[in-house]
Amino acid sequence: MINIKKVFVNPVTISLVIGLFLFITGIKLPGVINSTMAGVAALNTPAAMIVLGYYLSCVRICDLLLNPSLYLASFVRLIIIPLLTLLVLYIIQVGHGQIGMITLIAAATPVGTSTAIFAQKFGQDYERAVCMVCLSTLFSIITMPVVMYLAQMWIM
Repeated sequence: MINIKKVFVNPVTISLVIGLFLFITGIKLPGVINSTMAGVAALNTPAAMIVLGYYLSCVRICDLLLNPSLYLASFVRLIIIPLLTLLVLYIIQVGHGQIGMITLIAAATPVGTSTAIFAQKFGQDYERAVCMVCLSTLFSIITMPVVMYLAQMWIM
């Protein structure tokens, strides 16, 4: 059951409200606060990679490489979803150009690191989520350029 109080009194919601307020009013924060926030924002990706690396250290390699469901999930995430997105973008004229490429890039990215972090936080199978993140990231080295090549042919 969703606790409404927890929805409104959590760091993400509070940050969103403060950010929207500052954006709408045009209030500028002092330089010290801006530079501190920029430093914290720059740590976003490295911190996620450190957490993912720690989780990955707890996983056996055979669990990563010998699980067919992980390959299926990677196939759907890296091939089926981008191809369906590409098909939709090809059909609709709005999907041509930069907007289409941005949408396609978002559709072609591997499983996000936050998947593993949230799985661990909520008591789910985070080891499987870590394997999914890692395997899809490895495969994306091949699939991302192929999808972008197809996009250049069809929607650019």
